[in-house]
Amino acid sequence: MLGLQFLTAHQRADAKYLHEIQTWQQQRLTSLKSSTGWLNLAGLFWLQAGENTAGADSANMIIFPKNKAPDFIGAFFLQDSVVTFRAQPRINVTHNDSLISSMVMRNDTEGNPTRLALGTLSWTIIKRGEKYGVRLRDDEHPLLKQFAGIEAFPVDSTWRLAAKFEANNPPRIIAVPTVLNTINEEPSPGAFVFDLAGKTYRLDATGKMTDKELFVIVYEMAVGNRPFWGESPATISNRILSQMPILASELNPQMSPALDAVLVHAMAKDKRL
Repeated sequence: MLGLQFLTAHQRADAKYLHEIQTWQQQRLTSLKSSTGWLNLAGLFWLQAGENTAGADSANMIIFPKNKAPDFIGAFFLQDSVVTFRAQPRINVTHNDSLISSMVMRNDTEGNPTRLALGTLSWTIIKRGEKYGVRLRDDEHPLLKQFAGIEAFPVDSTWRLAAKFEANNPPRIIAVPTVLNTINEEPSPGAFVFDLAGKTYRLDATGKMTDKELFVIVYEMAVGNRPFWGESPATISNRILSQMPILASELNPQMSPALDAVLVHAMAKDKRL
């Protein structure tokens, strides 16, 4: 009788964990398909100082998709870290559904970035290091209809690891490499410490304690190198989608093969994206 009760409680715990994972997966899919998700991305264009013309014509510095935009939409002007967009006459670019002819655009690091729109296209400004870019989206991107979900490994509750959070007081700054071959300095409020296969591991977290969630970069912290390198962002992105990185234990012999399995699970991807 006691054995049966224990088994039933264990099954309930697994069912609860499975439900948590399935809920997170559904929230991820909803986020991917949202207006600020990844599936509607139509381009990323880095700005040069001065004028950057935009439109569907190949003569522009920033080329928008054909059949989605006029040949000449307007231009982005980058001067003294300020980006201003100026529309061509009779081009109906809007901000919050109101027509604009010229507007200074807030970037994503300033909070509430300016979003301009034309037809199904919209764009915002992102800042990475000292670089400013135009992130273009299409509300009717084919991937929004073609996307069939992300394949996932079966849920295994043995990989649900309990970690202790050790705070950094005060928070320290850590260097975080990006796929754009730049380095971002991020605040680290502390680290997650856990045991796996008889060894203790420590993962620095980035973010703020007031955020809804913190982030950890497992691979770089485990081996001291980024998993993907390349001479351009496009090359790096292609390798992220098409390749798996070298096993962490091959670069750091002190790493446990068990942690290799965690990293392989975490970095699995859907090549159709």
